[in-house]
Amino acid sequence: MAAKVGELGRRRLGFSLAAVARQTSAHVRFPPDLKSRIDEFLKDYSLHYIEQKLARVKATITKRNDQELSSNYKLKNQYQDGKKVPRSRYAKRMTLSAKHRPEYEKEETAGYVASLMPATYASVYRVLSEVRCRLPNFQPVRVLDFGSGPGTAIWALREVWPGVVQRAHLVEISPDMTDACATLLQGVQNAPRTKSYESLRHVCGRVQGENLRHDLVICSHSLGELPSMVHRMAALRLLWSLTHDILVIIEPGTPHGSALVRRIRHRVLMWEAKKVRRLNKGLYISRAKRTMVQKEPDVQEGRKTPGSFVVSPCAHDGVCPMDKTRECCFFSLGLDKTLESNLVDQGFSYVILRRGSRPRIHWPLDELSEILSDAKLKHAVVDSNTKTCEILAEEYSPDLGGGWARIVRPPEKHDNMINLEICCASNQDGTEGQICDLQMSKYERSSLSDLANVVEWGDLWPCSTPQKAV
Repeated sequence: MAAKVGELGRRRLGFSLAAVARQTSAHVRFPPDLKSRIDEFLKDYSLHYIEQKLARVKATITKRNDQELSSNYKLKNQYQDGKKVPRSRYAKRMTLSAKHRPEYEKEETAGYVASLMPATYASVYRVLSEVRCRLPNFQPVRVLDFGSGPGTAIWALREVWPGVVQRAHLVEISPDMTDACATLLQGVQNAPRTKSYESLRHVCGRVQGENLRHDLVICSHSLGELPSMVHRMAALRLLWSLTHDILVIIEPGTPHGSALVRRIRHRVLMWEAKKVRRLNKGLYISRAKRTMVQKEPDVQEGRKTPGSFVVSPCAHDGVCPMDKTRECCFFSLGLDKTLESNLVDQGFSYVILRRGSRPRIHWPLDELSEILSDAKLKHAVVDSNTKTCEILAEEYSPDLGGGWARIVRPPEKHDNMINLEICCASNQDGTEGQICDLQMSKYERSSLSDLANVVEWGDLWPCSTPQKAV
């Protein structure tokens, strides 16, 4: 009888860990009201014709990305009013005025709504759902969406935080995209108040006071459409300055999109690290001690918390282990099969950045080390009975420490073994990271073996110190 109780407790603990670690779903459910509005919006268009028009725009963007080096070279010698303008200043001015960005006309907008909006919605919904999971107390009131398009992120916000977002500032250069956004959102319940702007310059000039402090800034599939890395970094600096708490960057799951997301991650962490050093009079302060020396932000004066860290997908804030390699960090997500469209699964790369310092807390398996023993499991099952899973899932939620690694490749499940490739922190402070390969037996009688049988690509994996995954 004791053996049966221990086996039941082990399985319940494995299921509770799986409930915490699972960050993916088989398919994202597309809102039925949005689907009906899209069908109404596209009833006057020929689907084949608008998809051809959209393909031309996508080909132009791809060509620009391939010619990025030559584009950067041309930006070195730019003149205005007969005077030579530095490359960075020229790029900032062009980014503020929203020039050099692809402009979607009426047909291209219809093609985007028909072909790309459902897949983009799935990726945005997946990322914002993880923000809600990792930060259960986060309630975004003011949101900025750069490159809003037909309002894809607004629909995802409405599903993830219904009735929470009060005001949303949309930045979109294309008037046809802005009109499509207004048409699709007309009369929608629980939708925030939206205001559209043509460029970031209009946001900085026309929005003042508390409304300029955005709790959440979203940039989905937009920075990659800018012609060069100089333009993207200029736009990123402006977006980060408008971010009061969390910045979300999403790009296509291509080699170019993955490299762009990694570079954005590196730049933001580097900018804030320099600010922390200046605040501490040039002295080097390790990330482990920054929480003790930093002051809380002054809400009344609108000051931002110094420092930054990665909420997801990384468990660390160090150099990405995939840098200077041919590896791509991206994830896959499906759509609901009931969606009547010729859509394929779209991969995406993303990063969620937050102001402040990564919390220094215990790693998950360190807290569960005593519970993992059979004796403790038997005692827990006898006392808690069927509520063990729920209690453990609530108590050991995926925190923001460095103890939750990320599964960065699809698990390889063989006859007797399961191979997992995870990206994890290599020290307790989360200042360094590494890629680890885990091999576990399918039939091993342990909670982690049960967890390995159910986790998927993109899920979390619990780790224990020191410096390696279990």
